[in-house]
Amino acid sequence: MQHLLSEFRTYSDNIKKSGLLYCCQLKDIQETLQSRELVDACRKYGAERPADQAGYEPATAIDDPLEGHLISSNFRTKMTDWMVEVCSSFNCQPRTYFLAVTIFDKYLVACRRHGIVQQDSDVHLLGVTSIYLASKYEDVVPLHSKVVAEKIAHGAVDAKVITAKELEFLKMFEFQVDFATPFDFWQTYTDKVEK
Repeated sequence: MQHLLSEFRTYSDNIKKSGLLYCCQLKDIQETLQSRELVDACRKYGAERPADQAGYEPATAIDDPLEGHLISSNFRTKMTDWMVEVCSSFNCQPRTYFLAVTIFDKYLVACRRHGIVQQDSDVHLLGVTSIYLASKYEDVVPLHSKVVAEKIAHGAVDAKVITAKELEFLKMFEFQVDFATPFDFWQTYTDKVEK
């Protein structure tokens, strides 16, 4: 019995020293936060849970990112189409595109809540910054601010302006940018759907 206890302590110490335990704890925290956000998103999109489940609340209205702003839906559509092209051209991870669009939309919602009105002329900078931030979060080799300024924004926006806007995004989100995206729904639930 002593031998097993000693072996377990050695194993436990090795895991702690290797950082695996820390990584597992971080993964658990991330999955918990993503699960909570996925459930909240399901509620917003009208997915109902049985009334006998604890904590059930009726579905709420979806936040329209363009509401309260002077941005046309046509501009947002063009921006999201352009984001597909950029993410494909620069070999970004598939989730980078979805995270960029989610960041873009959530920023608009956050701006509205803070009384800041965005216009069509702001869309390009917001889209470029969203891609930059999503790439830094998701890609193994993220896009560099100079590449974003010169090749993606075609010199229309300076790298310092992009990094300043990135900081504004981060402050608005309280440095929490791991949002649940449609890609996460697909990745999480496709194997659970009956074929």
